[in-house]
Amino acid sequence: MNLQSYNILVVDDDKSFGESVKQALTRAGFRAYVVNNPADALSYAKLQDVHALVIDCMLPKMNGLELVKKLKESLSGEPPIVLMSGIFKDKQFIKTALTKTNAVEFFTKPFDVAKLVNKLKEGFGDSDEVQQDLNPLMGLYVSRETNTRKVIRTINSCEGLHNFDLPWVFKALAQANATGHLNIACTNGDIAGVGFKDGHIVQVNIKNEASLLGILLVESGYLDRADLNKVLDESNNNKMIGQMLVDDNYVSPHAINIVLKDQLLWRLKRLIADSHMELNFVKSDDVTEIATISWEDFHSFLMEIIDTTIRQDWLKTHYLPLNQNLLISTEGMEKEFSKIKAYPFISRIFPAIESPLKRGSTLEEIVSSHPEHEGVILKVVHYLNIMGLIQFKDVQKSINLSHQTRRLQKLEAELESKNFFERLGVSRTAKETDIKKAYFDLAKVLHPDKLGHGTTAELRELAEKVFEKIQVAYDTLKKQDRKEHYLKELEVGQAEKLLQADQMLDTGRTLLLKGQYSAAKEHLDKAKDLNPDSPEIRMLCVWMEIKRKKQPTESFFKEMERQLNQIPPESRDSATYYHTRGLYCKMTGDIERAKKYFKTALNLDQTFIHSRRELSQIEGAREKTNILQADLKDVVGMLFRKK
Repeated sequence: MNLQSYNILVVDDDKSFGESVKQALTRAGFRAYVVNNPADALSYAKLQDVHALVIDCMLPKMNGLELVKKLKESLSGEPPIVLMSGIFKDKQFIKTALTKTNAVEFFTKPFDVAKLVNKLKEGFGDSDEVQQDLNPLMGLYVSRETNTRKVIRTINSCEGLHNFDLPWVFKALAQANATGHLNIACTNGDIAGVGFKDGHIVQVNIKNEASLLGILLVESGYLDRADLNKVLDESNNNKMIGQMLVDDNYVSPHAINIVLKDQLLWRLKRLIADSHMELNFVKSDDVTEIATISWEDFHSFLMEIIDTTIRQDWLKTHYLPLNQNLLISTEGMEKEFSKIKAYPFISRIFPAIESPLKRGSTLEEIVSSHPEHEGVILKVVHYLNIMGLIQFKDVQKSINLSHQTRRLQKLEAELESKNFFERLGVSRTAKETDIKKAYFDLAKVLHPDKLGHGTTAELRELAEKVFEKIQVAYDTLKKQDRKEHYLKELEVGQAEKLLQADQMLDTGRTLLLKGQYSAAKEHLDKAKDLNPDSPEIRMLCVWMEIKRKKQPTESFFKEMERQLNQIPPESRDSATYYHTRGLYCKMTGDIERAKKYFKTALNLDQTFIHSRRELSQIEGAREKTNILQADLKDVVGMLFRKK
């Protein structure tokens, strides 16, 4: 029973006895608060959730029965009430008091406080919500079920899922060779649908979807920006942009098919948002195939999403219930090794965790061996888990107290610096039911009652401190009025951050355009820390890094490409983006493509002199090369050519 989730208000003007009751309740696992007069009790009940009342009948200025009546006006539900008195011992009074207050018990002082504790435990015995099942998707982590009917039933029965769960859902439906429509209703208001055909994603529909086809065709080099502008100016609203481009011979059907797949992938990425959702999969053969996302495409999508979008605090909360389960690699990991280690965030840590995974270990043991790499380890484990390259066994290893102590110490420090939504691992748009479920899932793992026998006093005290931070977050977010007030506080802080980011951005941009790259870096890096989601800041950071780098390495090329690929397509139609893409291509030696990007930037903004300068430098370098490689007669002709 998770007694820590119940807060007991004790009201007794006998300070010594009231304190002894509080201590007994606390030792039993409850939270308890003692006051010595009715006024303090009423004030406390207005500010805090109270789940049970222990009230003395003889109080100053207001008797206990009147106080119960007043408290019920501000308390939600029907909390269990225990009355007590050392003065009123008459049987008729006790009977009347129980009837008027609907109390569960009346104790006459002195009495054994253990009986009071047991009475309250009985009162909460039927409402032990902590015993509810974990997220059914967790069961799939262990069972690896692939039966189509069972997988669909599991997905449709899930409640309180986060959008970060979607990659696992996609993979489960793919392995089950499902055909039909996955309907997604997000708490942030978005509605989406993903179509599957024999396990492959072939259709993605999102709310307020805009076609990115033209932008993606320009970026991929299949279409000039000037031609796109011309087609858009002459567009017929009854005709799709792709069909118009093919009919007018601007692009081939093959190019359209390639870019349509890219558009599907971008829509999938938009679904992996910080929101909760309800899912419903409907089997159907009537699924229109827009494009097909292959296994290779899904693999790359998964890598990028885990590396750049799914938050570390969510991963940590997500895997807490499986911390002690035996974790072991599958045969597939050996076959996929070369592909696995190719991605930067995996290659950094994979050699260190490969052996523990092969012999069988727990997530807690692996993290405890490399605490400085916890975030990367969680990302790698999540990737390997979704791809079926590791499996959590339905066996828990014995707890290592040393590992557990270090984990709780680290967790306490981390929780202190997180906001209440991050503590529970929920989005700011989470519904009351999502918040409640997240809290109880955490309670099953982190509550001090879960420590078991043989636990040290130090570890128990540490667990109580950790869970108190979880409890404070839950108490604030579970009531809508408190949640809204807290959100306003966060928004004020966020507004100040964004204002600072804008100031840093303005200064950084000015320094960048002046060629003062080191000074620009200081301001742009700060702007990115304050507002990491700003596409403009990210573009300028890539521009700045390319200009600063004198001798770029292969890993630098990959990192710059990764940063550019994270810019949402809807934010790419700008001179800054195409100029930065041009700088990247120029750095990698792809001069012809660089020229195309610089020209596209100028097509969007004819005053964008930075791209004009780059084009002039390219032409200047080409003329210089031509002079050095030409015959003497041609060189003389070039030098004395009429201007």
